[in-house]
Amino acid sequence: MTSKRSSRKKRRPKPPPPPRHMCIVTIKMPEDKNDEHATKRIQTIFDSYFDQHDCIPTSSHVQSIVYKTYGKENLTEAFFSIELSDTEAMAWVSGESMDASMDYRNYNNECPSNVYSNITVNKKNWYCAICLEHNTKNVVCVNNCGCIYHEKCLKEAYKHSKKCAVCSENVDFINIYEPVVEIVV
Repeated sequence: MTSKRSSRKKRRPKPPPPPRHMCIVTIKMPEDKNDEHATKRIQTIFDSYFDQHDCIPTSSHVQSIVYKTYGKENLTEAFFSIELSDTEAMAWVSGESMDASMDYRNYNNECPSNVYSNITVNKKNWYCAICLEHNTKNVVCVNNCGCIYHEKCLKEAYKHSKKCAVCSENVDFINIYEPVVEIVV
């Protein structure tokens, strides 16, 4: 006995669409630029970054672009939402976590003069812990921790981190120690 095959194909139900996630991004924007134009600009930043790098930019990356575009005056928080797939959301959360763990990084690249004090070093065997040179000209003391460097070395190091290169103290804290005026051996 032969079985009758239906001329109709069995239809499988369509799979549900992949889940989407709504991520809220907080960006500091100038008060006078926090409008519809700024929202479109932020969306353009996200889209162009995604097209170039095939990933979602982190909020600190977008924030640095906003600083370069609009400046840092009169800032207020603005909230932007982006819709992401599972994979995109996981990658974005991972990037945000990495940004949070690197909050000590200095993005404005300027070492304020209140971070250090000029000192005189009379020690012949002193050397800068950053460049390892024995030159005792233009030496400064980090006000927070008391560590000593060449001024140019401290300024260069501050471009990459707000932490002291020797003791890892945050150099932006309030003055705890009196700066050393002279080191005598």
